[in-house]
Amino acid sequence: IGGGYRFYRFSFFSEDRFHEPHAWFELALTHGEHRLSAMYSYAYRRMPAERDPPDLHDRSESEHAARLLWEILFAGIVTLGIGLEYDHIRGTDGWMQEDALKAVLGLEVEWRMIDAGVAYVPGLMWLENEGMGMLNRVSVWAGGRYPEWIRYGLEYRYDDLMEIDGLQAEVPYDRHLALFTVTLRWGISTPGSGVHPAVEAGAATTETIVVSAGHATFRAEAPEASSVSLAGSFNGWQTPGPVFEGPDEDGMWILELDLPAGRHELVYVIDGETVTPRNAPAYASDGFGGKNAAILVP
Repeated sequence: IGGGYRFYRFSFFSEDRFHEPHAWFELALTHGEHRLSAMYSYAYRRMPAERDPPDLHDRSESEHAARLLWEILFAGIVTLGIGLEYDHIRGTDGWMQEDALKAVLGLEVEWRMIDAGVAYVPGLMWLENEGMGMLNRVSVWAGGRYPEWIRYGLEYRYDDLMEIDGLQAEVPYDRHLALFTVTLRWGISTPGSGVHPAVEAGAATTETIVVSAGHATFRAEAPEASSVSLAGSFNGWQTPGPVFEGPDEDGMWILELDLPAGRHELVYVIDGETVTPRNAPAYASDGFGGKNAAILVP
């Protein structure tokens, strides 16, 4: 659930500007490195009459938008996505009466340590009354999270719409945008089939989990074990997951792992048995009478 404010400046006309409050609701399902999201948003835009060239009336329009997007995360910082978006736009001027369908392929690079990144999103845009065009979007943003479930940020975006088939020159889509947004996020983690961790499962171990920005270090004391791996909500509870190295001379197994920001639940798999890590930052019910370790990655 989110909301924000946008300031548009079109370069198609002379000094045309829009002020826009907007709000959205998004449902996202994640599985390992994959993310499928559906979003609905509403926006109201207003262009003051005092501008150059002068006009006798304010301009305004409202937009309802629906989007379906599939994304894949690579190396924890690069996202490739493909999606479909439908916009229903109605306003005071003729060129504001539009129904637009967008097919989008996007590439995004995000530095999660400071929640900043850049993105290039090309796509096809079909306007009901105006034809088809090629939409090119470049954006740069920076922000933060505090606490974890509140995300805020500033973004600059440039959109350019190029004619492909019958797109009329009167469509003003060459624009600069400045955005301020605040998003509230609530996540639910669900265990996969076949993983039923219990606190007393397997041999006694002593674990320490250290979490930093986009990264976590896992330690498991199991000197007699032949293999130790990790399973959790971050990989859809698939086994075997990331494999620990060890044991060292103290019987300790160690795993260094990059993780996306957010809340993750996990268990160790020692010689095929699921074991709840000890000394974890927090715990959560696994839904089967046992517990998962829970960590929060900034």
